[in-house]
Amino acid sequence: KFICYLHLAQLYIGDQKMASYNVRSAIDNGWNPESFGCSRFGSELLEKICDFQKLHGLKADGFCGPKTVEILHKTQKKKNVIICGLKQIKLKTKTVLWFHKKGLAAEQGTYRELYSERDVKLFVNHWDVVAGEGSKSTIKILNKRKLSCQFLIDKDGVIYQTVNAQHICFHAGGRKWNNESVGVEINNPYYIKYQDKKNPRPIVENATVHGKKMSKHLDFYPVQVDALVDLWRALNKGYGIPFRTPSKKIKYGKHVDLGTVHEPSQLGEYSGGIHHYNLTASKIDCGGFELNDVLRKIKKIN
Repeated sequence: KFICYLHLAQLYIGDQKMASYNVRSAIDNGWNPESFGCSRFGSELLEKICDFQKLHGLKADGFCGPKTVEILHKTQKKKNVIICGLKQIKLKTKTVLWFHKKGLAAEQGTYRELYSERDVKLFVNHWDVVAGEGSKSTIKILNKRKLSCQFLIDKDGVIYQTVNAQHICFHAGGRKWNNESVGVEINNPYYIKYQDKKNPRPIVENATVHGKKMSKHLDFYPVQVDALVDLWRALNKGYGIPFRTPSKKIKYGKHVDLGTVHEPSQLGEYSGGIHHYNLTASKIDCGGFELNDVLRKIKKIN
């Protein structure tokens, strides 16, 4: 009888270890129980994973390890989604995930892994100030500097997700800000000398950040703005980030971006979409790009 109870206990502990391993595997590799036809983690999922492993000539141990993940990704149809924890959220915009063949991945050590729920309050916009290869160059620079950002928007509007949005990326400049946010690096060479003569970008003039006039600089392509609209809508579904941004009223009651630091965002007392300059006076990105215009586009779609 004692041996029987001990055997049951060992099985229970084994299942717990397996479930924990599979949760981490799911978050790191962008799958969820639905990938195997289940609704949640548990004994049914373990059986389904074993069946999948047997079907593909793998050891049927129930652990969704590297080989199982590799085959799973090959057998799944690619969709335009972003991944927030265990949620897969559909977009209209083309997306490329970190584990895809042409994906751009944040290297381990450039972000902090998190496998529990986190309260995401802010969606922080950056520009990468990278010419040439665009987002391909961006990820190389971020990895080299031990920095990271969950999303990149390339010059053609393609959204690259570099890591599960559940993990904490080093992009906002402070531990608290990183913990409570997700970020996007939007490709923009910024300096006028990098203007593409074959496909010219709009030019920003007379923009002001932190009370100082900015030099004339390059703006985002319309296709990048459309991608940002789509991404924000998806993050609203994933984390509930509301459709608002720090603003001020000008004549005729029109709202425009605040144009400087926003203390409630700094203190963790605000939730919405912000520019990096709203967190610190040492940054100017994305000065001259109106998030209020993005909100107006979202309002029309919704």
